[in-house]
Amino acid sequence: MRAFFCRLCLLASLAGPLAGPARAVDVDPESAPAGVYLLDPKHVSVIWSVRHLGLSDFVGRFDRADGRLIWNGAAPEASSLSVTIDPGSISTRLPDFDRTLAGPEWFDAARYPVITFRSTAITRTGPTSGAITGDMTLHGVTRPVTLDAVFNGSTFNLIERRRALGFSAVGMVNRSEFGIDRFSAFVGDGVMVRIEAEFLRE
Repeated sequence: MRAFFCRLCLLASLAGPLAGPARAVDVDPESAPAGVYLLDPKHVSVIWSVRHLGLSDFVGRFDRADGRLIWNGAAPEASSLSVTIDPGSISTRLPDFDRTLAGPEWFDAARYPVITFRSTAITRTGPTSGAITGDMTLHGVTRPVTLDAVFNGSTFNLIERRRALGFSAVGMVNRSEFGIDRFSAFVGDGVMVRIEAEFLRE
């Protein structure tokens, strides 16, 4: 037991220099160098929620996503974004239900293995906010979707040794428009999507 606590003390002493104030984050979009940034797979959350029986919002997520951002901080509206999501990575913490949702009655991930979003227009709505409109392809159907996004800031990621950008975004998707309309009497049509993402300079 004594040896265990000694190891804890050693780890604490080693971590000490890293436990200081967080690195400064610059929220000015122009602070981040223009260029290509790739989605950091370790720091992305794609969360969705849908009304169940009119009583509560059922929440799930997708665990695998990839993306590419061409960033222009001086003129964010000139930036572009493309994202892919693996529908087979759907996660509700209920493994049997996950397999059902990924199966042919819902997302049919074997037939449609990728969800894509490609921006077509970006409109700046504030100093650090904007509306990103793009074509979403889901379940074999492509329709326009708009995400309300916020630029959370940029900083130098010491672990990755390169610049990092952070964003939050929300949007509403009507599942029936993409041919996913089962149990409409019990499950809401509107699916709220929330994305938290960090991008690393290529």
